[in-house]
Amino acid sequence: KQWYQRRVRGEIKSQAHYEELIESHRDERIMVVLFYANWCGPYKSSIPSVTRLAKELVDKCFFYKLNVTEHDDVTRLCQIIVLPTYLIYADAKVIDIVVSPGMEKLRNKIEF
Repeated sequence: KQWYQRRVRGEIKSQAHYEELIESHRDERIMVVLFYANWCGPYKSSIPSVTRLAKELVDKCFFYKLNVTEHDDVTRLCQIIVLPTYLIYADAKVIDIVVSPGMEKLRNKIEF
């Protein structure tokens, strides 16, 4: 929970909120959206690695999270089929997709 409180800018609450966030970060740092489910074993096991990565990259990107169980509309819109999945945005466009565990790949994509 500490990672979410300190490193994640917030929970995405709806499809409209998701679209608003993408547009609002158009000219800012990279935005990473973590698609997860509380019941997902790989998500739970990746939390320590993601926590470290978020601490290291806090000045380079914004992290948000989206619970796929609660927001299947956004999940379908983004065609998420594997959890956890990280969509990386720059200039309001998806520039890459990283599927967990993939923490080094995620780091490399953010630091490009």
